[in-house]
Amino acid sequence: RSTLFPYTTLFRSVAPKESIYVGDSRYDAEAGRAAGAQTALVLQPVAAQSKLKVEPDYRLRGLYQLKQIIWPDSYRRE
Repeated sequence: RSTLFPYTTLFRSVAPKESIYVGDSRYDAEAGRAAGAQTALVLQPVAAQSKLKVEPDYRLRGLYQLKQIIWPDSYRRE
């Protein structure tokens, strides 16, 4: 169980449910869910093929896709 994530959300006065726990393994997805956060999994070849016990909220091909999640209005077409 990760102790860093709850500490950082407390330190920054951000509720875990308003945060995104980003990782690259099923363990990261499980830790994020256990912390009460949204989860994003950057799919590596092994992670993409492994069976996840916890389905992440977001599956990413790369960290660049986080911008679309964090600032969705800036990516809308007019």
